[in-house]
Amino acid sequence: RAVAQTDYVLAGRDLDAVKLDIRARTAAAFYVVLIAQDRQALANELLNLAQRVADTVQIRVDAGKVSPVESTRAQIEVSTARISVIRSVRELAAARARLSATWGSSTTSFQRAIGTLPDPGPPPPLDRLIPLLDDTPEIRRLNDHIQRRDQVLDLENSFRFPDLTLAAGPRWFKATGQSAWVAGFGLSIPVFDRNQGERRAAEFEVERARREAQAGRVAIETELVAVVERLTAAAEVSDALNRDLVPATSSAFAAIETGYREGKFGFLDVLVAQRALFDARSVLLDSLEEYALTRIELERIVARSLTRIPHRVSTADGEWQPPVVLFPNSAPQRSATTPASPDSRKTQHLTTLRRPRDETR
Repeated sequence: RAVAQTDYVLAGRDLDAVKLDIRARTAAAFYVVLIAQDRQALANELLNLAQRVADTVQIRVDAGKVSPVESTRAQIEVSTARISVIRSVRELAAARARLSATWGSSTTSFQRAIGTLPDPGPPPPLDRLIPLLDDTPEIRRLNDHIQRRDQVLDLENSFRFPDLTLAAGPRWFKATGQSAWVAGFGLSIPVFDRNQGERRAAEFEVERARREAQAGRVAIETELVAVVERLTAAAEVSDALNRDLVPATSSAFAAIETGYREGKFGFLDVLVAQRALFDARSVLLDSLEEYALTRIELERIVARSLTRIPHRVSTADGEWQPPVVLFPNSAPQRSATTPASPDSRKTQHLTTLRRPRDETR
């Protein structure tokens, strides 16, 4: 009975692990859609900017201030930007299909996704995260598996001693024609079989379960450390890009574009500044995606949202408290609203997500 109860508990652990995995995969698919929408908006912005630069170049060509070759080069940039838009549209469609598949739909019934990416920030320290592993389904399952093997060993040990059989009841004696109540007992005496083989095998299984639990714990802690390092790196890169590189490339492009109209810079300078700006913004999107997906992975490992883990990080200026995440580790919300135009800010996404048959939640 104890073994059966532990099997029931183990089945519950497996169910909890599956729920965590589904939740993480759904949240990751949702974040990928948000990033894909931002990439499409960025590609459209690049196309508009390339067209604006091409128009400026054509004006200078018509005025005889620059060679017609520059107009051709500008049109090449427009064509390249248009191809990027087409690619971003296809990538967004694929991301939407993967998100729809998480709730069992083979078709995409929503136009846009509404949500906010988590603000990049350092994760909680390891000394706060590692103790949380004891409450995760994976670690609990390993411990329950050891308990089950111990119970099997106890069961096999109980077979060393024979069972006492008692019997009682009326009996009819044909020879005398009389009946009487009789009672008796039976006890088998094992001589060569004391269940040694099964007991020995159960002992080895107990040791095996303990070793596997130890190895599993080490593997999970190693994965936790790696994910924390990746999350820290993504947060630092996102902060550096958003604070330094993107504003610098934006200012440089604006200045060079203005200077090109005034004849102070050549078309090559405009082209280099334009590519630098959009490369920086593209890398920022990659970094934000890496942070969001890595955060989901960390929350899956510790089986809880990071916003529920109180932590502070010591810095040179004192202690820093991470901001509250506006979209903490939750499945995508579905609504039947009219699609809105995309917002070009770093982590804001205005989108609509609607389930089939206009079901809302």
